Amino acid sequence: QAASVRARSPGSVKADSEGPDMATAQPQDFAGRVIGAASQGAVGALVAASLSAFTEPIVNNMLVNRVTLSQALSQLDMGRVYAFLQTTLSTNFIKFPFFEATNVVISGVDLNPTLRGTAAGAIFCTTTLPITNYRF
Repeated sequence: QAASVRARSPGSVKADSEGPDMATAQPQDFAGRVIGAASQGAVGALVAASLSAFTEPIVNNMLVNRVTLSQALSQLDMGRVYAFLQTTLSTNFIKFPFFEATNVVISGVDLNPTLRGTAAGAIFCTTTLPITNYRF
């Protein structure tokens, strides 16, 4: 009785007696994890782009023109914020989902965690560097 009552993580695959076998469930699970991670990245992209569109013009104004925070806030132009939001959305909607999907894919590689992280970082940075340069 105790053996049949096991805690499973949400992403774990059921045993043969409880559902599909590993051969048929694993590809769906992998694709579902990649799509789920990309979706989470899209939500993160929206949040980050919104925050960047409002904060970066303020910070840039304070650093370049040496104004106080209250002056930078009063000089904030919503037209420029909207234009910058379009740029940040387009770049973040590529970068954030790609980052999350890359992490899911690379997590399946049998490597030392340090090497796996290095590989994921190298793939992500090399692939998205031109996009980041376009934004700035």
